[in-house]
Amino acid sequence: MTAPSPLCLYAGSNAYSHIKEHGLKASDIKVVAGAAGGPKWLVLHGLDQFLFGSWLQTSNDPIHLIGSSIGAWRYATYCRADFQRAFDNFEKLYFEQRYSETADKAEITRELSKILDGLFKDNGVDEILNNKKFKLNLFADRGRGLLNVEHPALLIPGLLLCTLFNFVSRKSLNLFFKRTLFHHQIELPPFFNMNDFPTDKVALNKKNLQLAILASGSIPLIVDGINNIPGAKPGYYRDGGLIDYHMSLPYGVEKGLVLLPHFSKTITPGWLDKYIGWRKPDGKYLENVLLLAPSESFINSLPLSKIPDRSDFKRFVGNDETRLEYWKEVTKRSAELPEVLQSWMKDGSLIDHIKLFNLESSVDRL
Repeated sequence: MTAPSPLCLYAGSNAYSHIKEHGLKASDIKVVAGAAGGPKWLVLHGLDQFLFGSWLQTSNDPIHLIGSSIGAWRYATYCRADFQRAFDNFEKLYFEQRYSETADKAEITRELSKILDGLFKDNGVDEILNNKKFKLNLFADRGRGLLNVEHPALLIPGLLLCTLFNFVSRKSLNLFFKRTLFHHQIELPPFFNMNDFPTDKVALNKKNLQLAILASGSIPLIVDGINNIPGAKPGYYRDGGLIDYHMSLPYGVEKGLVLLPHFSKTITPGWLDKYIGWRKPDGKYLENVLLLAPSESFINSLPLSKIPDRSDFKRFVGNDETRLEYWKEVTKRSAELPEVLQSWMKDGSLIDHIKLFNLESSVDRL
């Protein structure tokens, strides 16, 4: 009996047809997307190292990266000139996070800022902005009305209203947040003119890069919003995953593929949609997408039978060493995913392991 695979692959119709006819080459990849999700990225540790440190490097064409929250943090890291050094540094900084039992917004914001400071040292900004292979783009959301303040007395009711309105229509998020695309300053991404949501557009530069990345992971009530980012409209900017959680986007890629290394086989459009079981991504956005994710059997085989997440900070509060043992075991095991992927690519059986996205459930496109 064949052992279950640690990796599962899903593709849209165009991506599936392309791979079936031509196989999969690094030069096929035009966009790589990165979901929000905090420590969940650790299960992608091995895939990221293979994809960005090796395989995608063989493409002769530039590749646009787009992410929210930890997706933006990862991809900014991978735009450093020395990938392996930056990757190892990011892992070290991420593991070194420490929070007290009574950690508040100020403490959490300081700790996250320390990580970014470590990522950007030694000419990091210039390297990220001028990377010839990987072109960084990211989302952050500017608060509107009650959500354009930092005081919890207004933020909390604002978030409750946002949750209720989103239950009725995802489009209502525009009443509470203005999606902002911080894009590569020279080469515009293929999704630059996306019209699924009203979107402000701001070119990344030396003055706003670090603030935009910090804003992209600024969860309301947990991390301070970032006020008045240079080049962007005035206001508090918050986690890009509020609107773009798992990167359900009109990518604008007509010739080529979108790669989505993901910690789940499920794509949830916005963070608040986690609580709305019937809301699915629009199928037409996935036509050129290839998703790579750990399989359920692999996740069940991990310590605690789950991938790391933000609840680990509470679960292991006051016991950081145990948390690190768990996280390091997951990153070690994550190397199994690229091993399987490489074997399928080498023996030509990749297409046999790809399933088409199942979007038969109703889709809320309001």
